[in-house]
Amino acid sequence: MPVNSRPLYGTVNMKRVALIINHLSGGGAERAVSKISLALGGHYDLFLILSDGSKIDYEFEGRLVDLGIPHADNILLKMINAVRRIIKLRKVKKLHDIDISISFHELSNVANIFSRQRDRIILSVRNVLSERNKKVVYDRLYGIIVKFFYNRADRIVAVSELCKRDLVKNFKLEGDRITVIYNLYNFDSIRQLSDEKDKMTLPLLKQKYISTMGRLADAKGHWHLIRAFSEVHRSFPDVKLYILGDGELRDYLKSLAADLALEKHVLFMGYQKNPFKYLANSRLFVLPSLFEGFPNALAEAMACGVPVISFDCPSGPREILAPDTDIASQTKAIEYAQSGILVPAGDGTKYMADDPLTREERILSEAIIKLLTDGKTSKAYGQKAQKRIMDFEVKKIVSRWIEVIESA
Repeated sequence: MPVNSRPLYGTVNMKRVALIINHLSGGGAERAVSKISLALGGHYDLFLILSDGSKIDYEFEGRLVDLGIPHADNILLKMINAVRRIIKLRKVKKLHDIDISISFHELSNVANIFSRQRDRIILSVRNVLSERNKKVVYDRLYGIIVKFFYNRADRIVAVSELCKRDLVKNFKLEGDRITVIYNLYNFDSIRQLSDEKDKMTLPLLKQKYISTMGRLADAKGHWHLIRAFSEVHRSFPDVKLYILGDGELRDYLKSLAADLALEKHVLFMGYQKNPFKYLANSRLFVLPSLFEGFPNALAEAMACGVPVISFDCPSGPREILAPDTDIASQTKAIEYAQSGILVPAGDGTKYMADDPLTREERILSEAIIKLLTDGKTSKAYGQKAQKRIMDFEVKKIVSRWIEVIESA
């Protein structure tokens, strides 16, 4: 059979849509791709193309294609893998006669652009790219690629309005080419998972605790929360902090907690296949990120009916919690917003245990103590959070994706 002829898979009349991402384990973008694939499965003939499919944490819809290119930390290996990814992806697109190629994250976006065949290209941008560390050669190189090559895509999907503004202002991309589509959530599934209990986790769920969730990496700012929690612990010694997620900063964060004499009160839970039961049973959720795109963890905590506190970082938290305000503004004090509490973002400096708390960390601790003390405010914010997050229900958001795919 010629490589460009369409095999008879039973979906020959459907458009062939490829979702392209590095892997499907851990991470908010990976969860988002999982949910998008499940939502689009009945509408298109889907292919899920992974650079490394050796570990898959999330369910998905579509036929899996594993390029067999594992992650590399070395800059030279990254560049070699980038070329390999383009070559392999080009062959896969041609073999399966892909109509629409949608990529997520920078490495996949670059490969998608340079592997174009007859397919239409859609890039998903999931962070405020100008916030990346410009001192790192790789990040500077990627910024140049965005500026000079992203306009080759047929459409760009930004995960928030502030992400779109950033692409237009700082990378000179064409605004008419960019569509904002927020992340989508299956609330029936989240509620069902949040009710799950078993003998092993039940003692943990019965504790008094606050929660946070995210990869243990620089962008997530967990050290600011741990340091702020040291002040909370003085007023609430029986309340613990559960940190869901894993990553390269685990040793530093555990050491910081130990140096603050909090090793028995800050629990590192690692990656959880079902984080919702932990979120739903927490007193409140805190997002200490230094920058985001559209924070899945914040939205998922809200879906569980948990009151939330977030650093007012770019981008996402303000658009979610205070949608009627200027999305580019940043608070200087505690802001009791429409659907949650916003506080000034941390400065990103990795402080040690003996460094005094920063102004932002003290404000964060005050906001946490407020919700732990004021049950009425806490309950009201839990209800407001659950109401607001219904705006991102899967049926509403998937229709936006279909519009973009059909118009690409």
